[in-house]
Amino acid sequence: MAGWNREGLVRSIQTLYEAGTLSGLDDAELLGRFLDRGDGAQAAFEAILARHAAMVHDVCRAVAGSDADAEDAFQATFLVLACRAASVRRRGSLASWLFGVARRVAVRARANAARRRAHESRAREAAPTAYDPTEPDDAVTMLIEEVDRLPARYRDPIVLCHLQGLTYEAAARRLGCPLGTLSIRLKRAKLRLRDRLERRGFDPALGSVTLPGAAVPGALATETARIACLVAPALGAGVPASVLSLSRGALRTMRTQKLVVASAAFLVLAGGMWAWKPTAAGEGPDPTQEAVEPRPAVKYQMAGRVVDEETGEPVAGATIQVSTSDSGAGGFVEKEGRSGPDGAYFVTLPLGHSQLTRISPPPGYYVPGEILGLRPFAVSDDAPVVRKDYVVRRGADWRFRLAWAGDGRSAARGSIYTGVAHAVADGAGEARVALSRSRGEVKGSVEGPGDWTSSPSAFLIRWDDQFRPEAVRSVDRLEGEGARYRLTDQDGRCATFEDVAGGRFDPRLEGGRLVVHVALPDVQPAVLPETFGTVVDRSGGPVPGALVEVVYVWRLGGSTHRSMTASEHCRTRTDAQGRYRFDCIPETSGGSAPHALELSISGEGFVAVDTEPLDVRRDAALEFPAVVLAPGGSVVGTVVDVDGKPLGGAVVEDVQASGLRPHFTRTDASGRFRLDGLPEGRVFLAARYGNLMSESGVSHEALREDPRPVTIRLVPIPEFPDPGPGPRGEVL
Repeated sequence: MAGWNREGLVRSIQTLYEAGTLSGLDDAELLGRFLDRGDGAQAAFEAILARHAAMVHDVCRAVAGSDADAEDAFQATFLVLACRAASVRRRGSLASWLFGVARRVAVRARANAARRRAHESRAREAAPTAYDPTEPDDAVTMLIEEVDRLPARYRDPIVLCHLQGLTYEAAARRLGCPLGTLSIRLKRAKLRLRDRLERRGFDPALGSVTLPGAAVPGALATETARIACLVAPALGAGVPASVLSLSRGALRTMRTQKLVVASAAFLVLAGGMWAWKPTAAGEGPDPTQEAVEPRPAVKYQMAGRVVDEETGEPVAGATIQVSTSDSGAGGFVEKEGRSGPDGAYFVTLPLGHSQLTRISPPPGYYVPGEILGLRPFAVSDDAPVVRKDYVVRRGADWRFRLAWAGDGRSAARGSIYTGVAHAVADGAGEARVALSRSRGEVKGSVEGPGDWTSSPSAFLIRWDDQFRPEAVRSVDRLEGEGARYRLTDQDGRCATFEDVAGGRFDPRLEGGRLVVHVALPDVQPAVLPETFGTVVDRSGGPVPGALVEVVYVWRLGGSTHRSMTASEHCRTRTDAQGRYRFDCIPETSGGSAPHALELSISGEGFVAVDTEPLDVRRDAALEFPAVVLAPGGSVVGTVVDVDGKPLGGAVVEDVQASGLRPHFTRTDASGRFRLDGLPEGRVFLAARYGNLMSESGVSHEALREDPRPVTIRLVPIPEFPDPGPGPRGEVL
């Protein structure tokens, strides 16, 4: 096939200058320029082809069955567009129109190939008289047919959001409809599609089928554009016979109904995964039981896509975390998910309230804003999936290598934190952090894996505009106090790296690139002498299984600072005799030695208490007086919204609880709750559910026996500007 020649390239460049750039035009505007048949017509058609060639090529390869037939179908699809461009009424949905044509042309090419093989087989009197496509092609064809049958108002949102990768906001603008309307149409489209596929006996295991995804040969695209512009609006000389036959057949049988596109992203979506997420091995439903068993319960999720801010392309490997609460875990838990090749991610959540969100971009990217979202949200049966799309930006790649100072071993899983990224070191101790290429400054810190006892190693970086850490040619230590280095890249741009921790960082050139070596403090911290005691009830009997946690206490001036660490050495439970013992409490927390220790103790059915602090003694064991736990009362009831509707998964917390550990529970699916271990008498409870909360100043009676049910009504909290990228509650 013909390729690009120099004269053609020059002509295309001249046309672009004369007709104006085409990169900012949408499909409707490009199609209009092509129909004008002016000097910019061919450039406009080539822009359309470049935008949709990959999708059309993938569909043709999946349905036609062979590369040769797929290439014929590919060319015929764009020839039909060249001849029938004026008949495309919904030009903003050109991708759907092209997909429909591609599917029908590819089906015809596949049938022609089958007849040709059958004829050749009969001539040889040796082969079957029919040709059966392979199973993957049959699966693809079935999926595409069902999407084609959806009404246009349901097809277009799926095409734009899940196949072309547009955000909900961008898709709503493209379709000219409100964001809420788009969300509702998507939800209804998925339900219709699922029901139709199930009626046809669709096997969820086929959800892993994908389109071929091969790159479009440059010669094929070039020749297609040349022929389409040359022969339109009439087909004739210069078109290969096989392509001409397919094009004429499609033009004769074209219907006026709108057509729809399918791609690899849809195939994942359709295979029983309606939040367009990959199902983990072994977690999917048993296909043999789906027909006789009720459908599984709805899974509650936060889901969305991660895309490159500048190009809009999907970004894989980003980690999204959601902080939620779990009554069984006795505190906050982190749920997380990772974005896949299509940029899509999902985080499975419990029913109801969740709070903080955080994104950790993959190597090479950073977040152009805050990585922490503070807006709470809730998932329910009416809104089982909350949508949040993230944008990240490709940045300058800084490399760190973490090792333990004592023996030089790699500190795998150590972490680097900055205001825009969080990186975890791999097995070799290497971590990569992306920073903006624009002039800036960032403060960061490095922590060892699971090391909650030593102070983090801090650093400060300042850099010139467009500084390239991957192209550093010299590292010079600066004179003066502290460890400061000047880094100069091959273009003469500079950055300064300051070792705030003092002697922990060593920037070096290795293999022609910059690597910052980090020496972490020794992993084994010093420990305090043995600490022990007992926990009893009011009668003096032992309380087995009580949770005992260490609290560090610092006295600074006239104030007291208290901190509870996450170290396993600072948490234990009482034995059958109510005894507890600590023999490995770290001597420091956050690099600072405490002045005293106190204990936070809780047991099922008892009111949690904090002991009085005891001064630390580093030369003798520390024995706490016996701790007496009092039996607790309970409050039971229901949490409802302003209209009286019960709220499943609302968090109910004792706001007067002593200690640093929260005392809370979550409502069940019917909105009911029971909070035990409360001091008897009047107590103040706070309830949260997304952007709803209980009114302050309302107390309830905690009783040991037969507590009277109460109703906690939630009201909307005042709206404040969102300081972070929290989800906004769009329903999928």
